[in-house]
Amino acid sequence: MDDFLREIAMLKHVGQHKHVIRLIACCTRSAPLIALLEHAPRGDLLTLLRAARGKRQDLNIKAESNVTGRPSEADTEYTNLSDSDPQLDDPKLSGIYVHTRSRPVPLRWLAPEAIFASQYSSASDVWAFAVLLWEIATLGGFPYSELSNQDLPPFLTTGGRLPKPARASPRLYQLMTECWSDEATVRPTFAQIVDKLTIQNQLYVDLDCVFPPVEENFADLSDIDVSTDGSVFK
Repeated sequence: MDDFLREIAMLKHVGQHKHVIRLIACCTRSAPLIALLEHAPRGDLLTLLRAARGKRQDLNIKAESNVTGRPSEADTEYTNLSDSDPQLDDPKLSGIYVHTRSRPVPLRWLAPEAIFASQYSSASDVWAFAVLLWEIATLGGFPYSELSNQDLPPFLTTGGRLPKPARASPRLYQLMTECWSDEATVRPTFAQIVDKLTIQNQLYVDLDCVFPPVEENFADLSDIDVSTDGSVFK
């Protein structure tokens, strides 16, 4: 109930923006609680990325088998992706949000200061955005797939980071690592990120390859403890 009301309040505060899923109406006075959101006809970004991954694998099988036929619709699919602007939403997806004693948290997208001290800021959002860039560069890879929820925080505190995607450019991965700096104050701002990503004629991800299957470690996505100050770990 409280989480639902917070989501409604956040969407009302944001208002209308072409890059944010719009709240059309809501019912909060009686059960069932309902939020009517803008329809996203192409679904979520993760589904699109993994669909593209599968399409690339199909094309590679055809090439290796010397199979020819009618042209693939991959180009049409990628072109269609640019027909509408991407939009933000905040779904509580299974396997993404970890339930703590006080609230669900997207552990694998959290900056260290958010995990250990419950400090959220634009700098922690920058960290999360770089994880999103990593997901895009891997066509929907699962962050830290080899680590359990319990092992992830100590991995980060010892300097561990997501590896460079095989087909990501060095320039793009350099930007990611800058966003994953231990010191929140030295991470780039979103304005600086936009400047770096809008440099023309830059190839950031080479899609002309076969991406390995997505590996998701659901063996230990167990609930985790929070400290008395609300942080995920102490």
